[in-house]
Amino acid sequence: MAQVTLAGSICFTRKLSIIKGGTAIKTVDLKYCLAAQDATVLAHRLTDALCELPPGAVPLQHGCVQGGMIDDQNISASVLGVEQTADHLTARVGVFFTEIVGGCNCHDDPLEANAYCIIEVRIDRATGVAVLMPAD
Repeated sequence: MAQVTLAGSICFTRKLSIIKGGTAIKTVDLKYCLAAQDATVLAHRLTDALCELPPGAVPLQHGCVQGGMIDDQNISASVLGVEQTADHLTARVGVFFTEIVGGCNCHDDPLEANAYCIIEVRIDRATGVAVLMPAD
């Protein structure tokens, strides 16, 4: 499925297929997060879904403090808070990732630095569409 970028936000339909070599290798169902009745279960489902997204799908650039590139091959996430309405579920999520800063070591070897940022995930209850954006 295609991703649509709107004003710095990234929107996904309820199922995101990760394609490799023309074959879907993984599908992330974000509507699955809405079915959780318990806050702990919701947090686990949401962080699992975010960590399953392909590289580049989670907006992490605002967490780079050294002007480096993002290595989001191995991210971890923690739900900081959730607000639920009849129409949407909105979660603030802390994301840990690696920032790679080039040209700052001997022989221009890149430096890896731990990085952190907070994003907002908003899932529409009716459609299952999720919007990921940097938190204010």
